[in-house]
Amino acid sequence: MDGATCAVIVRTPQARLLGVPNSVLGLGFYPFAAWGYFAGVQTALGMAVAATGVATAASAYLFYSLRVRLRVNCPLCFVAHGINVALFALCAAMWLGSSTP
Repeated sequence: MDGATCAVIVRTPQARLLGVPNSVLGLGFYPFAAWGYFAGVQTALGMAVAATGVATAASAYLFYSLRVRLRVNCPLCFVAHGINVALFALCAAMWLGSSTP
């Protein structure tokens, strides 16, 4: 993928949530998810499950947008979406008590 393709993706409406670029949201989301996972407090973990669940739903929509609407293969985007799904699975498994960090 070249820089022009990345620029096209970043300029789409899907690249922003409530006017904020998705990449900027990630700067707050990933530390929050890590805090929730490692805090060892059930409430914090529940908040991390909710946040990663929302991020996973958004990732599904963004994956659809990339593949179907924009017809673009963005490996970096796909990796980020996969990380969101993995974080959700880890947090949910720990929250349900079937896994430990």
